[in-house]
Amino acid sequence: METLPEEMLGEIFNYIEPIEYHNLYRVNRQFYSSTMKRIISISNNKIMEQTIKKGDILSILNSNYKYLHLRIACQSGYEKIVKLLISRRANNWNSGLYGACQGGYKELVILMIDKGANNWNSGLLGACLGGHKDLAMLMIKKRANHWNWGLESACKAGHKNLALLMIEKGANTFNNGLVRACQGGQKDLVLLMIEKGAGCWVWGLKEACKNKHEDLIQLMIEKGAGNGTKKCFHCNKYINEHLKYNYSQL
Repeated sequence: METLPEEMLGEIFNYIEPIEYHNLYRVNRQFYSSTMKRIISISNNKIMEQTIKKGDILSILNSNYKYLHLRIACQSGYEKIVKLLISRRANNWNSGLYGACQGGYKELVILMIDKGANNWNSGLLGACLGGHKDLAMLMIKKRANHWNWGLESACKAGHKNLALLMIEKGANTFNNGLVRACQGGQKDLVLLMIEKGAGCWVWGLKEACKNKHEDLIQLMIEKGAGNGTKKCFHCNKYINEHLKYNYSQL
């Protein structure tokens, strides 16, 4: 498990004062998320003041979005930041469980469970998205059973082994899996969903077009997404125009 440099932790603790938790209803969620990611991704040879302002840290640790930062910290495997957030009353253990499963950090998964996490389906979703079969199996042992959610996440992220596991367990939303695989640009998973009976070519085309996956655009058209009289749901161009369009302009 990765740890943050001690000098950075010292700086963070120096900036934190014993202020009461307060609600910040007008916070910008994107700002807090991006700032937290900067905190946990800073390299060992950087000085924190160059990247993070004192007020940013105080705002993060006392914002309504501590649940979001607990997930991000768990997903990144930073145990000390996780404990720091917990000390500031972050307590959305299921959000942390999701992040730890997605990141593949079993120690943090166990910590979240010890703290009270019990949304095993959320953990299964994270494990399938992150490609961690061992954690997916752990969530299944804990009685996770949302196989279709797991299938769609695995298809989007390109984890064929987990997609097959979800199918083995009973997942059958192959059209949704195809759409998610087109969204993520995962041709192997698209082909697997087709093999299983998926045929949602129009919506597959929409996601492939939206995310500029040219090979999947062509595949959806070949499979029957439409002809020259129909338009793509994403770019509103006639289907046959995709065959000669510059996809970098989409």
